[in-house]
Amino acid sequence: MALNAPKSEEEKRLSHEELKEAQDALDGAVQPNEPGRTGKLEKEFVDSVNAAGQATGNSDGLGILMDGVNSLVESLPPLVRALDAVAQLHPFLALAVGAFKVVVELEAKRRDNDKKVNLLFLEMRNMMAALLQLQGVRTNHVGRDGLSIGARLDDLVKKTAKDIKECANACDTYSRKRLLVKVLKAPSWDGTLKEYIQLFSDRKGEFNFAISIHTGLGVDSANDKLDTLITKVDVVIAFFEKTAPREQRALAEAIRQEGGTQAVLAKSDVLQELLLKEQQLEAAGLPLTDDGAPGTRVESGLYARKRSGAGSGAYYYSRAAENQRVRRRTSTTRRGEYGYRASYPPPRGVRERPYGYTGRDQWPEEGREGAGEEQEGSVELRRLMQDLADEPAVAVRKNFVWFARKFAIQQREIVLEMTAVVVHEGDRVISSVLAGPHERIIDPDLYEIWKEMRWRGIVKARHLVLAIHDYYTQRLDDQRRAVAQGAAPQRPVSESDVWALECIDLMHLQQITEAFDADASGFITTQEVNYFTTSRPKGWSLLHWLAYWAVGWQVVMTEYRSKIYGLLARMGDFRTSVRGRGRAVEKYLDEVVPLVKGMTKPFREDPEHHFLLDRFRGYAAQEEQRLREGLETAKYDLDALDTLALINGPRGLERNLFIILYLLLRRHYDIMTIGKRVILHSEELSDAAGAIQLVKDAFDYRAQDLIGLFTQRRLQVYLEVSDFACGMLSESYARGQDYDSDTDTLVGMSDDLDLGNTGDEPSEAMLKYPPHSEVFYPENEDGVDIEGTELAEELKSLLGHWAGVQTSEAGGTVSRQMFTFDFRASPTDAQQVIAVPLLSMPWICTRATLTGTFTGIGADGHRTYLLSSAYNTSTLPAGYTKVMLSKDGGTLVGEKDVALSFGTSGPKPHVVARKGSSPDIMQFYPRPSELHANKASAMWRFATSAVLHDVRRRLFSWGFIKERRDRKHSLASLLLAESRNGSLHADDLAERVRLVNVTTPADLHYFAYASIEPARFPWVRPWCAECKRVLRTVQPCLRCALCALPGEIGGCAALCERMDCLRNHHLGFRDHRILKTREVGWALEAFMKDRGLDEGKLMELYSQAAAAVGVLGIRVERRGRSPSPPRYSPHQLSTISEVAEPAELQRGRPGHGPGLVGLPASDGIVGGVIAVENVPQRGRLREMDTTSSPFPTDFPSDPVFGLPGPAVQQASTEAAAAPNEDTPPGPRCINCNERITATTWVCVECSDPTYICLSCDEREGGLSLGVHKANHVLLRIGTTVPNSRSPSRIRRRSSSRYPVAVPAPMPDPRWQSWPGEGDGEERIGGIKDRLGSLESRFGRIEERMEGFENQLAGVDGRLERIDNMLTAVLSLLHGGASPSD
Repeated sequence: MALNAPKSEEEKRLSHEELKEAQDALDGAVQPNEPGRTGKLEKEFVDSVNAAGQATGNSDGLGILMDGVNSLVESLPPLVRALDAVAQLHPFLALAVGAFKVVVELEAKRRDNDKKVNLLFLEMRNMMAALLQLQGVRTNHVGRDGLSIGARLDDLVKKTAKDIKECANACDTYSRKRLLVKVLKAPSWDGTLKEYIQLFSDRKGEFNFAISIHTGLGVDSANDKLDTLITKVDVVIAFFEKTAPREQRALAEAIRQEGGTQAVLAKSDVLQELLLKEQQLEAAGLPLTDDGAPGTRVESGLYARKRSGAGSGAYYYSRAAENQRVRRRTSTTRRGEYGYRASYPPPRGVRERPYGYTGRDQWPEEGREGAGEEQEGSVELRRLMQDLADEPAVAVRKNFVWFARKFAIQQREIVLEMTAVVVHEGDRVISSVLAGPHERIIDPDLYEIWKEMRWRGIVKARHLVLAIHDYYTQRLDDQRRAVAQGAAPQRPVSESDVWALECIDLMHLQQITEAFDADASGFITTQEVNYFTTSRPKGWSLLHWLAYWAVGWQVVMTEYRSKIYGLLARMGDFRTSVRGRGRAVEKYLDEVVPLVKGMTKPFREDPEHHFLLDRFRGYAAQEEQRLREGLETAKYDLDALDTLALINGPRGLERNLFIILYLLLRRHYDIMTIGKRVILHSEELSDAAGAIQLVKDAFDYRAQDLIGLFTQRRLQVYLEVSDFACGMLSESYARGQDYDSDTDTLVGMSDDLDLGNTGDEPSEAMLKYPPHSEVFYPENEDGVDIEGTELAEELKSLLGHWAGVQTSEAGGTVSRQMFTFDFRASPTDAQQVIAVPLLSMPWICTRATLTGTFTGIGADGHRTYLLSSAYNTSTLPAGYTKVMLSKDGGTLVGEKDVALSFGTSGPKPHVVARKGSSPDIMQFYPRPSELHANKASAMWRFATSAVLHDVRRRLFSWGFIKERRDRKHSLASLLLAESRNGSLHADDLAERVRLVNVTTPADLHYFAYASIEPARFPWVRPWCAECKRVLRTVQPCLRCALCALPGEIGGCAALCERMDCLRNHHLGFRDHRILKTREVGWALEAFMKDRGLDEGKLMELYSQAAAAVGVLGIRVERRGRSPSPPRYSPHQLSTISEVAEPAELQRGRPGHGPGLVGLPASDGIVGGVIAVENVPQRGRLREMDTTSSPFPTDFPSDPVFGLPGPAVQQASTEAAAAPNEDTPPGPRCINCNERITATTWVCVECSDPTYICLSCDEREGGLSLGVHKANHVLLRIGTTVPNSRSPSRIRRRSSSRYPVAVPAPMPDPRWQSWPGEGDGEERIGGIKDRLGSLESRFGRIEERMEGFENQLAGVDGRLERIDNMLTAVLSLLHGGASPSD
């Protein structure tokens, strides 16, 4: 009958009633104390199910499936209890029953009410229900064929346990997928889930057949119509479509309107709209209109809900909450990931990218300038495309690592519940509850209280706590009274618990209430009372347990908070000592410290009860050990919120938050300790920070859940949150303070920190990723440890060493990546070959795995294979390569994609590999476009280029060495800049691509190492702080002395000599000081320390030199009308000894006396002017004492002074009219002897003021004259802005507002004795010395030329041999080539 045929109401009623009878039979099968009923109930169960199935011919099949799914939740607990009883009779069933119990418990905690997943569990339940038939079979019963029941079912049970675990993993993987992936990949996932349904149906038939041999009951599986119905493809698909959630149906309809899945995937704008709609649906929980804005509900139960029947806790998190958390996490980690000092503006769009990845489409921004400046939503789009690229089988395999950990945690929890049941002394045995609700209470004291108060099944939390306080107070008074009267007290309070009674007072009423009322409802049930009393440690009295929650928990958490701060303070010392790519520790602390402070700072301490800490250490250590075991099972890698909920246990997260944080941070501290010995994977600490971020997300969800509860209870939310958990959650409500990442304020906390036994160094085994290898040219480049012994015949031709090249051509850019691998037989699968290339993607991942499988024979007769590559990094996606093997078995040719379906649009990378070849040869292999244009010519160029390269390599010529050296220096510098800044300038990016294209994996491994630890390689070049271009030379190099960057090359910002960069750097901050260095490996901190310099002395040097050169722009205060700019005439100045009286220093009077410059009065300044003797001049020692300087040490680059009154010199008419007969003396360049009037260099290391003009320094490439050496550090004097205004221009532009005083000409007789200005004989002597130096240089040049001629003579013979080799190669090529070529 058709599926949608009309049905009568009677038929529907019969079907539902019969199914209900079957369910009742199953529930009845597990009722205790009914011996002899097992077989009858089992027969009723089977007959009822079969009867329901027979009715499907005249009823709605979907209705039956729906009823079965809806009744699943109620049927699972009794079935599990019944299976436990059967497993006790037949221990061989324990493996399958245990796996079933674990996955049922995990599903109950994670349950999102997904009908597809529930249908799988329905069939799994039916399969396991078949084992109930064994309740009537004797242990080790032997069948007619001589096999016992255990031997017959042992193999089936093991397969079933494995299948149950794999099915639960598939369900977990599917549940983790985002809405859009579930909709777009619905056909693939429906097929995967359908396979498990068929598997369980077949397994049930196998169980029935095997059991029937021992029971004598023939169960006709053909009559099991319910199973038949489930295994019908059209019925299951119709069920999947009908039961899809509203959100999925809304997205499916939007996709249908856009033309279907394939049409949507081809339109990025449509995908962006669907992403927004998905976010709206997840945030609101209901389908919204297109103009609806995504929001976030803040109400109880949206994020963390308490599972019913699970004691007083057991929170699970909705999938919408997890997806929103991942989305927010992805967006926030891309902002502010790198921290910079205030004097060094952070780059825009910082993001680390792989330098070797050449993928496209899914990652369209890779390989372009400005890739870090992504548009909003592109991150989400890339995440979506990554999820879509994984087929269900691949996704399930990836997820199994995480699921296996959760499975182990849940399994461990079940075992503990079964084995660690604590029966406390005096506990009551509940036999009947007919007398009242108090009969359900186990603890005798609480039983008495509940009975006396005549409470029903629920009571207000505060009433219970007050009653407990009054009860024990009254008992203690009665006890003391009885002792005073000489009578024996009844049920006395132990003397060892008297101290605890003092803690149970009204001041700690809130803390005790929270311990009972874990769900914050304000009421306490008898179940919560029993959970509270039975969860206390063994040997503790109820009073001791109450005292712990009254004051002990607060005291213990205070100690753990001190430990947390101590760990963070010690981590601050690892900022520069941990080895890794980039500033891993700094980024970790920048992200983690604010998060930890936000969770711990609001907590209120209780120093008054700190003396009681020793009474509670035992339980604190017990809880720490329990949480440590859970974290170790999860490998300290928290992947989702539900994993954290499993580890935390049934109580609220706030109860164990500090212990979890301490354990995580202690683990991260050990990782950093290991990082001082080895080079950490780039994601080791970022994943560690992600675990802290997940804890913070769970903490925030818990706070939002409580806020929603308090709001619904009509309480004053702020007061409730401020009191709850000692104020721990108050910041989550107020959201007022943002915490910094500074660890210096926590230094005192680490003094008394006890990290336990630290005698042994932490083992590298605790690392999530293997550390980077520092063996750059290994003898064996394959990392396979165990090789298989059996292998399919079709795969044997793949065994051996291969070398190849992957070429991508897109948009005029060619990217090539060379690779090597050694295929070996897989130790686990005879249908696979495996390779672990050690040099694949060096410094991006630490382990790459390549597997090969045979896929068939193509139409042309060539064998085809699928090569799958996986990397232990989230930066690189998995790759799949379809290749064809040549007839001679020596060449693999194919294409690569990131999707197993190879459905990615656009051109795909071309892959060629040759057996027995090397990367040095394959780097010259022609590109696909060259082969298509002229294959013969391309292969000829390949042969000649490979031979020439091999000859150069064997001869080890200077050209070969120099080219490799330059490539090493450039590539290492580019990789360093890319890793630090997230992207490269367009020019540098093109150069990086070109260099990577011609670099072998081994060389790339070594070159990239220099970018990991640049401090060990002084030849690594820095990048410009403004334009981000990598500098072309290490020396000379411009550096800003005031932009300190600890840990970077030189310890400070570097600049290129482009005037735009100098100008931009100057405009950012006015007090930059530019240095020029010519020493390889120069570092600012070491230089300043060796020379005894600091910023103040450097500023003083700049101010004095700037005043001498005359580049100070001095502005005076305007008073009334601005006077005309002053004019000066040259005049002769007297020496200091010729000045008789200070009165001669008359303001504005030319003639005898020092030249004057308008400045405010200070030491050495009279009337607001500077005497010449206070201006540094050539030939004088520079005084470094700041007290003798006329300028303040924090003088800006362009000093501005406001002077009261007329502060400029009024030149006399005679002086103004005097002709300029003499050249005004001043500082001169030590090389060209030209007067310095504008921007110049001054030596920082010479004791005398030594000036060098820009042209001489650039032309000579460093000067060595007298005491000045070429490698001395120079300080740039004057403005760094191009086209800087001269004093005259400043004077003209400022005359309308401010009169400006400019430096007067300052001739000095002492300068006449400066080298180069003496008499003619001295000059001639200097010229002769220079000519002698030139003659010696010419002699050395001639010697070098003779050496070159000798080398050229030997080259002729080598070229002759090369010609012979090329002739041989040509003859081989003409003789015939392989078809694969």
